[in-house]
Amino acid sequence: MIQKKKHITLVYVCPFRTWNLYPPLGLVSCGVPQAKEHPVTIVDTTFQSVDRVFASLVENSSAIVGFEILQSNYAQSLALAEK
Repeated sequence: MIQKKKHITLVYVCPFRTWNLYPPLGLVSCGVPQAKEHPVTIVDTTFQSVDRVFASLVENSSAIVGFEILQSNYAQSLALAEK
C-alpha cells in the first residue's frame, strides 16, 4: 500500500507592508528539512494576500499548517489560525 505524503503549509503573517525584502527565514529553515519527507508550501503575506493562505490549503489539501509567530504579528496570526 502506497502511503500518500501529507502536505505542509507554513505561513508568515506580516501585519504591515515593509521594505524588508528578506524571506521568513524561520519558516524556510523549518520547511527545507521537511520537504525531503513531505511537500511544503510557504505563504508569506508580506507580498501575498491572506486569501492565498486559504487557497494554498485547499489546492494542496494540507494536513499540517504551521505559523511563524513573532510579537509583532501575534494577534494577526492567531486570528488567521482561528479561521
